[in-house]
Amino acid sequence: MKQYSNDIIAKVYAQYLGQKVVYLNQTTQLTGVDLSGNMIHLFYIDDEEDEWLELDEDCFKLTLKPLSAISDEQAHAIGFLSAEDFIEYSRIYTEDNGKLSDYQYLINEGFDLPHRLLDGKTLNECNLCLYS
Repeated sequence: MKQYSNDIIAKVYAQYLGQKVVYLNQTTQLTGVDLSGNMIHLFYIDDEEDEWLELDEDCFKLTLKPLSAISDEQAHAIGFLSAEDFIEYSRIYTEDNGKLSDYQYLINEGFDLPHRLLDGKTLNECNLCLYS
């Protein structure tokens, strides 16, 4: 599997601010990403105190949904007749060929989308997230 630079991983993670993360078997919310030198720092809220943690891929994962979990209502919101119609289209749906507002809507809804920074792969395909 191709290894992506921390710069690329930080840019992809930054698109998912507000999504749930699992860190050391604890679920919290991703609120910030910072790239300092060669280390990705993730900002999250824990016990109502701001804390920084260094990314350790063995203990940190974004928790996202596969595109196959899209509801008819969510598909309608981006102009598809049904979830089934969207799922057929989804493998070629990237930020380059979809409307940016639709792409951002799906990210905000917590869906794992193909990214051009990841060579058209999803985060799950790159082992950067778990599915809920």
